[in-house]
Amino acid sequence: SARALFYGQIPTPEVGVRAQEKEAESAQKTDRFALTRTAPERASVVKPLALRYSFVIRESNGQEREVDAATAATDAGTVTLMFESNQDAYVQIWRRAGDSLPELLLPAKETGHMSLKTAAGQRQQMTVPGAPDRLIVRLSRVPFGPITRQEAVMTGRGSSGQVAERSSTTAEQATYVANPDPSAAELDLEIPLNTRTTR
Repeated sequence: SARALFYGQIPTPEVGVRAQEKEAESAQKTDRFALTRTAPERASVVKPLALRYSFVIRESNGQEREVDAATAATDAGTVTLMFESNQDAYVQIWRRAGDSLPELLLPAKETGHMSLKTAAGQRQQMTVPGAPDRLIVRLSRVPFGPITRQEAVMTGRGSSGQVAERSSTTAEQATYVANPDPSAAELDLEIPLNTRTTR
């Protein structure tokens, strides 16, 4: 599942294999040639790219509450998008209203940067403007280069092979998106907020 990929959970048989490999490695510590051979293999293991996001609204009593996109879309108050990646990565967030071309929200235009670097497990937040129909989130292992707004429209449609999972327990109202393919360098998703209004 997308949530399992985000947290790096692996099937039990693979855990057993890794334990056996660890034992074999410790037995070969005196053989510097054996260690040299195994080091590149360990370095080549890459985690699938994954993202967790949710929205936070402030209720009338002043308390903040984590909600899903559908609830956030109907709230007329201040809505905050919370997101985190499962590894060091670069992120872009665009907004789109109606048929207009997307506008880059994060990083802010004033910074002159095309992407925001985010560390694994570091939760980031952004206030959601009241007008967009949808948000386009792009996550990449490498910094983004210049992109046209037309290209942003296309990337927001999502990468092939992506999986998404919504967690709606009382303790968590979040969505996980991941690409099971470890070689995938980018994750793209579109979050609809069609009913979001302003006052």
